[in-house]
Amino acid sequence: LENPQIRKHLGLKDDQSGVMVTKIAFGTSAHGVLKEGDVILKMDEYPVANNGTIAFAKNIHGDISLAVHKHHVGETMQVEVFRNGAAQTL
Repeated sequence: LENPQIRKHLGLKDDQSGVMVTKIAFGTSAHGVLKEGDVILKMDEYPVANNGTIAFAKNIHGDISLAVHKHHVGETMQVEVFRNGAAQTL
């Protein structure tokens, strides 16, 4: 969501950043939790930038998949999303 007009259209505040969910693969851990149109604001303790990166460690930025890869199969993680005009934690 690097385009400020799209963020404004979605109702995001100026201090909110994240990436929009456009598709969820059937059978993945996100299926039934995330919805198309959600904006992922934070994964665990990592805020998500508009370009889909997180500050993983001091001076280390990378794709949001780094937050997922910290977990083992079967573990859960907190995801903060912007849905229906409000932020919520899943």
